[in-house]
Amino acid sequence: MSSIAQEKQRVRMKAWDAVSQITHGERIANGSQIQDRLTGTAVWQNASAVLIFAPLPDEPDIAELCQRSINAGKTTCLPRYLPAKNNYEAAVIHDPERDLIPAKFGILEPSLDCEALPSMQLDLVLVPGVAFAPSGTRLGRGKGFYDRILGSVSAQKIGVAFDQQIVMNIPFEEHDQRVDAIVTPTRWIETMRRSA
Repeated sequence: MSSIAQEKQRVRMKAWDAVSQITHGERIANGSQIQDRLTGTAVWQNASAVLIFAPLPDEPDIAELCQRSINAGKTTCLPRYLPAKNNYEAAVIHDPERDLIPAKFGILEPSLDCEALPSMQLDLVLVPGVAFAPSGTRLGRGKGFYDRILGSVSAQKIGVAFDQQIVMNIPFEEHDQRVDAIVTPTRWIETMRRSA
């Protein structure tokens, strides 16, 4: 394992430990605060096509954003896994209850009945992560799926995180993608993203 990989794993473990201390009640409250903060921004309000993620148990619960986005008349997408390409595409949902099904890794994603949306048509991508830094660097789970999604879009990329997931430095490699801003329960952080 390279020194960068070792450092990434160290940051990952520290972030996971911090998130594990958040109670269920705090997670619910934090998710609500993040959604309210995000939907109050011009970035959200001006976006017509958004990619939202279905949160895992250790991520901020932003599931309600799907319905908020649909109600606001936005083209609302979630990632859908493509086994043949070992990658994800954006697929449009109209009714979260009907359109989302458990899929790879137990994550809810659009069913095959949902139409795909070319990634270049997205205006806004909400990005999960294990940790984020104010520079815009992001640490994922190590599979590279979101780096590939982010590398294929010109949309605004907004990291979604608990305050405990903000760290000062994250090792950066050539394939890693940065975010333009980070939203937490208490802050909106404009990053210092630069093209790598």
